[in-house]
Amino acid sequence: MKSSSSNLAILIKYLNDTKNEYTKKIDFGLTEKKIIHELYSGKTANKEKLESIAQILRNNYLQLQTLLSPEYTSLKKILLAPNILQYNDAKNLPDHQENQAFSDFLEAHFLNELEHYLSKCFTEHSYSSILVLTQYISVLPKKIKDSIIKKMSDELERGIARTENPNSNSDNNLECLCNANFYRVLNDLGAAHFEDSLRALLKNSAIQILQQEQLYFHRIIYAMSFFNAVSGEFKADLDKAKAVSYKLGARKTKRKKIAR
Repeated sequence: MKSSSSNLAILIKYLNDTKNEYTKKIDFGLTEKKIIHELYSGKTANKEKLESIAQILRNNYLQLQTLLSPEYTSLKKILLAPNILQYNDAKNLPDHQENQAFSDFLEAHFLNELEHYLSKCFTEHSYSSILVLTQYISVLPKKIKDSIIKKMSDELERGIARTENPNSNSDNNLECLCNANFYRVLNDLGAAHFEDSLRALLKNSAIQILQQEQLYFHRIIYAMSFFNAVSGEFKADLDKAKAVSYKLGARKTKRKKIAR
């Protein structure tokens, strides 16, 4: 993992050194020439690393152009430092068209970084950090997409089971269900895939409210309103439930406090 991150950081430095002062465009051809010149001048102490970087540049011009574009700033940060969770929403995001060549590039060179970042996100229950990654869902490697879907599905099903019996001794935590970003991630993954589970969650939460009026379950219902229901009927049910929960004091976590 360190090798890919390190190589990318070094390559970006070389690329930035060739950026045009006025147009801000990077000269990939000039960058390759500079690296080759350094290789054969005998000035580098790590010839093998520099050769690897030159090979990445030579074979991935278009993919590197994509990665270094403003729309991919947050993804670049993740790849450069997978130990650091990202919270800022990316601006000027690319459209959600698939780019198989770019996905293959990420899988070939940065699969470990993406897996490490994702593992850290789930360990710390940081759904806003997962959301930064899922904003790029259309270009992520299939293995990463499948991993996110499975982990989110597992957490959702555990939460549903807990709402059926909230007084059980289970150590499953319901906090994720109170987090609006949890449902935003589900939206990015494909809302239709999760709608039946969300119906069950709404039903369970409503039953618990009838049996024991608790703000906790109103918080779950309010957070669920950020799920983009596919069915018009279910959307209406969510909106109605949200209005009641809001009236009784349920609110989402403020972004400035980093809704994790």
